[in-house]
Amino acid sequence: AEDGEAEFSKTYDTKAVNQLVFSTKETTKKDMVTLPAGKDAATFAGFKIFGSAAAKPAKAWAATDTLDMKLTFKLDPVAVPAATTP
Repeated sequence: AEDGEAEFSKTYDTKAVNQLVFSTKETTKKDMVTLPAGKDAATFAGFKIFGSAAAKPAKAWAATDTLDMKLTFKLDPVAVPAATTP
């Protein structure tokens, strides 16, 4: 990806550390993104929400139906080893 652009997978991979399924149950996935330290390092992480629904659900969607999701981010600093002088 170009500098300042997020790069996303085209398909869902159940084993990917940076992908998560949203469902009717609460889901947690730790360490999805780690930004590198330093003033010249990446300063953002991109998230893309996409998916599919049943083509013929048991009960058809109505115009008043909604899809709600809650995202919670926990930001923890990562220890950076101190520079050593030879």
